[in-house]
Amino acid sequence: MKTIAFYCEYDKRVNDDHFLLHYPLTNEYVSLTNDLKRIGYEIHTLDIYKKQNIDPDICIFLDMPTFSTNKIINKKKTKSIVMLREAEIINKINYDKKRHQEFDFILTWKNSLIDNKKYFFFPSTRYVFSGRATVKDYLDRKLCVLINSNLSSKIKGELYSHRFKIIRWFEKKYINDFDLYGYGWDKYILKIRNKTIFSSKLLAPKRISYKGTVEDKIATISKYKFVICFENANNVEDYVSEKIFDCFLASTVPIYLGAPNIEKIIPKECFIDFRQFNSIDEMHIFISSMNSKRYLEYIDNINSYINSDMAKKYSLENWVNSIKKVIRLCNV
Repeated sequence: MKTIAFYCEYDKRVNDDHFLLHYPLTNEYVSLTNDLKRIGYEIHTLDIYKKQNIDPDICIFLDMPTFSTNKIINKKKTKSIVMLREAEIINKINYDKKRHQEFDFILTWKNSLIDNKKYFFFPSTRYVFSGRATVKDYLDRKLCVLINSNLSSKIKGELYSHRFKIIRWFEKKYINDFDLYGYGWDKYILKIRNKTIFSSKLLAPKRISYKGTVEDKIATISKYKFVICFENANNVEDYVSEKIFDCFLASTVPIYLGAPNIEKIIPKECFIDFRQFNSIDEMHIFISSMNSKRYLEYIDNINSYINSDMAKKYSLENWVNSIKKVIRLCNV
């Protein structure tokens, strides 16, 4: 039986076979694993093979490892694939061209790299477009929500600071129009070189808009008309995360800032482009004065997109098939 391993040094879940079985945040990998098992592959995380002194036929790296793959796998016996999931702002070495030479094949969402020889496309995010939230009465919804963890960065193009500006603006001017959810907003966090060295709830600045964490993101944002939907950076072309698709699944309208070429990925009629506003005041006037007819036009456009061939590019099925295609090229 042909063997495949998964490896990611940044995610402890990938050092545990539960990652491929039933971990709630990794449903896409469960789908991929089940598909590969059906066509004759044995699938485990790399640590399982190492315990058995087995060199797998293929090792799939989830993002670029810090150290050379020669220190992780036996290159003479194991083919290597790397999935460049994260953008440079999260994992800078993902796009170190010298490191790319270590791999047989590379999966990326970055169109400028794709040559269908070594570099192949896979979606930056993936969704099953079923079980979507129904559109609640427009008048019953609160105006706006932001759901993100409390993060920061000094890298050029980061949008974490822009989220802070939105939060502070609403808390100062229109607190009744806005709610904040996510991890870490109730803590004071001290970082050095992007690593947390100290955190304390006692020293945390008071966020009067903060409502805590959520168990079901889709159910939560479906209670709001608009969602502040900012990617982690605004200078990364071709990259869209789950954030905007979460809004579509919740039948709510995203206020988007992120990929400069977003309109090539998702029709502009499906979201509000934050770049069109000169200020947060302008944005607030625009969304607070929108009537239900105009709002439902956005929802209708979202529905049309979700059911289009354009959206299928980001379906779970296409995500799985993109990876299977490259696995077959390994010829093991």
